[in-house]
Amino acid sequence: MSQVFKPQRITLLAIVAIVIVLPGSLEAQSTGWAIRRSAAADLWFHGLALVGLSAGPEIRAYAPGYAEGVIEAKRARGLYPTRLDEEAESLLEDLADDQAFQTFHFLPLYFPDAEPEEFLRALRAVADEKTQDAALVNRVTRPGVAVVSRSIRSGSQRDRLKDFVELLEDEWEVFFAEHWEASVAEGRMTISAARDLWMEELEPALEGFLTSQRMDGGTALVSQALGPEGRMYEGVPASRSDNVVAVALPHSPGDEAAVPFAMLHEICYAVVNNAMRAPGVRASQDASSNGATRCGSMILDTHLRHLRPAYDEMYLALWQGDGPVPGMLAEAYPLDDGLEQALEKLIQPPAVAQRAGTGRTRSTNFGWVIRPQPQADLWYHTFAVIQADQPGPLGMYSAEYATYIRDIKRERGVYPTPLDSIDDNLRSQLMERHPIRDLLHFVPVYFSRSEPEEMMDALMAVAERNPGEANVESPEARYAVALFTQAFESGGDRRVLREVVEAMREEWTLFYRDYWDEWYEENREEYDSIQELWDRQISPSLAPFLEERRLSGGLAMPTPGVGPEGRIVDPDPFQPDDQVVAMMFPLTDGNADASAFAFLKELCFLIIDAETLRGFTRDQDAHEDLERRAAVRCGAMLLEFYAPVMATRYRRAFLNAVGAEESSTQGAFERVFYLEPEIVERLKENLRRNR
Repeated sequence: MSQVFKPQRITLLAIVAIVIVLPGSLEAQSTGWAIRRSAAADLWFHGLALVGLSAGPEIRAYAPGYAEGVIEAKRARGLYPTRLDEEAESLLEDLADDQAFQTFHFLPLYFPDAEPEEFLRALRAVADEKTQDAALVNRVTRPGVAVVSRSIRSGSQRDRLKDFVELLEDEWEVFFAEHWEASVAEGRMTISAARDLWMEELEPALEGFLTSQRMDGGTALVSQALGPEGRMYEGVPASRSDNVVAVALPHSPGDEAAVPFAMLHEICYAVVNNAMRAPGVRASQDASSNGATRCGSMILDTHLRHLRPAYDEMYLALWQGDGPVPGMLAEAYPLDDGLEQALEKLIQPPAVAQRAGTGRTRSTNFGWVIRPQPQADLWYHTFAVIQADQPGPLGMYSAEYATYIRDIKRERGVYPTPLDSIDDNLRSQLMERHPIRDLLHFVPVYFSRSEPEEMMDALMAVAERNPGEANVESPEARYAVALFTQAFESGGDRRVLREVVEAMREEWTLFYRDYWDEWYEENREEYDSIQELWDRQISPSLAPFLEERRLSGGLAMPTPGVGPEGRIVDPDPFQPDDQVVAMMFPLTDGNADASAFAFLKELCFLIIDAETLRGFTRDQDAHEDLERRAAVRCGAMLLEFYAPVMATRYRRAFLNAVGAEESSTQGAFERVFYLEPEIVERLKENLRRNR
């Protein structure tokens, strides 16, 4: 919204972003951008404009003169003052004193499809702590409720939210419903013209660029109450089609270009965030506002040059500096040379072509998608409850998980389940290092697209030596059935597999199926935080290296049963985006860092080559131990080379994982995960090859 507010927005997104991609769908097909009015959004922004909640110094978050125009309209109808007018001043005092209420400026973007009544009903559910009530929260409002619940936490905050909701409910009934209908009628032609300009000129010309930035679909809410500063919410960064922006409705006929120009300006904040992470860019977060304004101009100059003068004229008119208005946009909104060059690289056609391919939206993997998978969570839940860990520098299963689950089962009156009473002989067999049974620790990464029932049925068919009875649909599952049928040839190995699956099936029926649904609803925003950390901080820095090593995409599954030692498979080394990873999802705070860094460490198993560890051990167990320590060190080296600001956090995460001393120093890290100096030099040379 401005040089002050935009960094605040970025922080807000990092804190309250929510996963809205449901299991079973890697990515919704992009359907382009929809431009429309929203009664719920307009009512909310109307309320904030009348209350006068500020977004920051010199930030024009709401239309100048809007409140005065509304008061005049109310007086003309004999309705002034409404309750909202009467209580606006006292409410403002409460809202202005708490930074948590800055989220109010974005709140309608979390409910883009809600009608006013269900929108307000859902917010009342947050205020009354009744977010599980199906009568108050439905499929449309549930994702937004999860976001708001993360920001509005204390009792006093919920009370203020409830106060505002009650005032808006009254405002809707007494005045705004009829006023909004008239506003929609007056602005219909402007919206229609703006939609035509976007769909007929901007969207086709910018398709490849928008696809490269994962911004080729979403919803643009146009609101009469908004000022020049818009709003943007990216939804799930991995998804290309769930973005939401809110922009002002022009007040003068013939200004329909202002809507698509403002949309482009808001989209540019995501582009600028990417550019600011480029090597050599040292711009402050305050530069993002100037960067977004210039970015829109640069995009039009590259793809639709005839529209650039009108865009520049619009933002020169909005300039707020001292003295006469500069003649050029570059003078009004200056940029650091490094940031300007990074933007040019992202915007120019060669970069777009390299990142977007043909420009068509792909329905398969694009980059790394990080999401929970119920079949993976069920499988690793089973092994963590059994406590079937193996020796090594890092635990394969979460040390605290079994106790955590036992307490939940006791609260629900289902402890012990048959899984909790499993035969000790089976547990000991699973803990042993065994060439075939070790495959059991990797099962879910081979059934990466399967539902739990499909996975269990397929494995039972393998155990019964009837692979033809395995009813599987995906190529990944068919490959898994063939792999495990070939591996589990002996009767003893098949018996172990059968006993595990039988115990798992009972656990799924008696406890885990219902538990997982609740877990997912409670933690979906945490998974989104991992995706956001990867997409915004780690991936942009490592992208050239990972692309060179054919590790640019795949599926990563954070799961609470897994320990710091994750799992990774690479079905085809010549494919850059088919890897599957399972990594830890800690039950305590710090999920994003711990999971993202554990994910990076797993990628290192595909980076470390035989030459790196050659000649240091012939014992298989010792070699695996060495390889695991080398993978931990490899992740730290990658960050030191490409994203040094995160290296300390990485070291701290892995020191925490083994309960090491309270230190994140490089010395402590290197002592705990010791490597011979020669291996360290070989590893560094391996990683430097593509720098």
